[in-house]
Amino acid sequence: MRDYSKLIEKINTAGSILIFTHANMDGDALGSSGALCLALRSLGKKAAVLTQSPCPAYLRFADQGFLTGEVPFDADLSIAVDMGSDSRLEGLKEVFYRSKDQICIDHHVRDEAFLTDVVVDPAAAACGCLIYELLRQMGVAISVDMANLLYLAVLTDTGSFRYANTGKEAMVMAGELIDLGVEPAAICNRIYASYPLSQLRLEGIALDRARLLCEGKGILTYVCEDDYRATGSNADEADSCIDRIRTVENVEIAAVLKQRGSVYKLSCRAKEYADVRRICMTFGGGGHLRASGATLDLPLDLAMEAVAKAIEEELSR
Repeated sequence: MRDYSKLIEKINTAGSILIFTHANMDGDALGSSGALCLALRSLGKKAAVLTQSPCPAYLRFADQGFLTGEVPFDADLSIAVDMGSDSRLEGLKEVFYRSKDQICIDHHVRDEAFLTDVVVDPAAAACGCLIYELLRQMGVAISVDMANLLYLAVLTDTGSFRYANTGKEAMVMAGELIDLGVEPAAICNRIYASYPLSQLRLEGIALDRARLLCEGKGILTYVCEDDYRATGSNADEADSCIDRIRTVENVEIAAVLKQRGSVYKLSCRAKEYADVRRICMTFGGGGHLRASGATLDLPLDLAMEAVAKAIEEELSR
């Protein structure tokens, strides 16, 4: 059992709490921070999740009024959720450190020191696993709304329990959340069976231009703003392209470059043995062993060439 005692002490003494998570939220970031926010409110705390970017369309159904893009109050405590470095706070760094105290709950490998009072466990399948354990140690009565958010967190970060990070903790937690009232099919349908046609068309473009590397063990593609306009999609909808191309037979490493303004966001996934975090660290990014990302401020042709080289180097180890 992880030790949350210092974090719980700080939470108990705080009357107002702001929760921060990374930009371009995924299901784990939204589910973890949202469940924590609802739990804190149930304890009589003033709490909100301060966002750096709009909630992706496919996750909007899960926002139960806890997300805000404006600083709603001066906080006694700031909590970083699902981020292992304050560089991921981006434009909200000053607000984060403005509070009287700060803590961090995360499951990424840490590249640098980030706060003193933390619970960080890269072995956790999702940050939602850590939040669930925290709430239980705090004695919070977990509502159905909290349970749905926590299930969303673990479901998405394990790829609906298909990724290599899926372990006993995640499966037991999922079962306990179902006992609390979660309906798995309903959440799965919202996440995996409710794609806009524009998103599927964008995935088709990504598949059409996919490039196989290392005798089919690697696959690399890209989508750009012209593709968003042509399909009526957007950069958020590009996030599912990585899941589509990683299903190609015999592929170990999948990578997608997604244009966001003048830069390209790199998403990398591995199935069994490759270390894609090492690839992304080459470009100043990071994340998990089998799922990582980075930002490349390069023209598309140079970005594709650099990522292809990094994939080939990783697969030749």
